[in-house]
Amino acid sequence: MNEEFAEFQKLLDRQGIKYFSAKEVFFLGNSNSFLKCNAIPTQALWPNIIPTLYAADAIRERLGVPIQILSGYRNEAYNKAIGGARHSLHTRFMALDITAKVSIPDLVKIAKDVRKDKIFTGGIGTYAGFVHIDCGPLRNWHG
Repeated sequence: MNEEFAEFQKLLDRQGIKYFSAKEVFFLGNSNSFLKCNAIPTQALWPNIIPTLYAADAIRERLGVPIQILSGYRNEAYNKAIGGARHSLHTRFMALDITAKVSIPDLVKIAKDVRKDKIFTGGIGTYAGFVHIDCGPLRNWHG
């Protein structure tokens, strides 16, 4: 697995991802500590997350505080076990659930500003303790 982390880190470096490491992006989710069914994505999926990471980098830059990734890739088993949406973009490694030491409304506002500035064109989901961002269809929702 260390080799996969190193290879993914090289991809992040080549793509100019400034604020996130392979270890952070490959975080398997808090629930995986007891469910033990998630895995890092296959290499074929790795490019899918880059547009979302550009958005996360821009959000981090504007916030001026670190962002924590709570969920990135979810394999089908893990997504089902945690009650994720049936066609979740997490399963295609195109989505991140993030939080920061700012209010959720402030995090959502910055995410929407980044999207308005055309750094990404996807979805923003607002939840009680985190914000979902993805590079799928343009949409907003509250979970």
